[in-house]
This record gives sequence, C-alpha cells and structure tokens, in this order.
Amino acid sequence: MQLPKSLDPIKLGKHNAQMQCQFSLRNLPRLQEIADQQNQIAEINLQFGQDERRTYFIKGKIKTTLNLICQRCNKPMHYVMDVTFALSPVISDERAKNLSDHYEPVAMENESVSAVDMIEDEIILALPMVPKHSGDVCE
Repeated sequence: MQLPKSLDPIKLGKHNAQMQCQFSLRNLPRLQEIADQQNQIAEINLQFGQDERRTYFIKGKIKTTLNLICQRCNKPMHYVMDVTFALSPVISDERAKNLSDHYEPVAMENESVSAVDMIEDEIILALPMVPKHSGDVCE
C-alpha cells in the first residue's frame, strides 16, 4: 500500500483503521535538504482510533535508515531510526492546548491531515542534535 497524500483521521478513527506502507524518503523535501535520501525507504505503520475520552488519535511507527553527515569527521553515515508517535488531529490552537499529555497535536485542514508532512515532521523531530558515528568509527 502507498502512503496517501492526505488522510481523514476522523473517518479512519471511527473505523479503527490500520495502515502499513513503505514510503520513499526522496519525497520529503525538508529531509532532502539535510542529506540525500534518494535510495532510502521508510516502513510506516499507522493506527487510527478513539480513546476512552473520545479523543481521536493517530499512533504510528516509522522504521528507516537515514543518510546523514557525521559532525565529528564530516563523512557520510547511516543512522537507523525507529520512531513511535501518538498524535491527535486538531482544528485550532485552542483544541491543541486542551489535548491530553498522551498526544501531540497535528493540524487538520478541510477535515484532513497531510500524511507526507506528518511523517516528515516526525522523522525530523527524532533526528539527533549532532549526528556522529558511534565509538571509534570516525577517521
């Protein structure tokens, strides 16, 4: 299955939908600016639903390997990511402020969420502040 450009999290949440797909990282422009991700693929798992407080949610997991530049030796490196997240779709800043601590807000426009932006945001938020090889790998 391919990741759609946009998702209707309310409709998907009402059906407790799940989605598994692979997505090419070359389609993420902000991530491409950090380093070339042409050949990198992300495995994405998304779960939609409503919790006991009737809050709609998107829970997800992203597994991928990124091409980054080591900030110690300035050479290319691979960085393995296994990101989990829990989001709740909101239509205003006021609703975002009232969200439970279990969720981070994700903005909805016209009853949908940009799936590509959501995935790119989660990957960027999980990047290390200073990417570097582990141990004595640097030259």
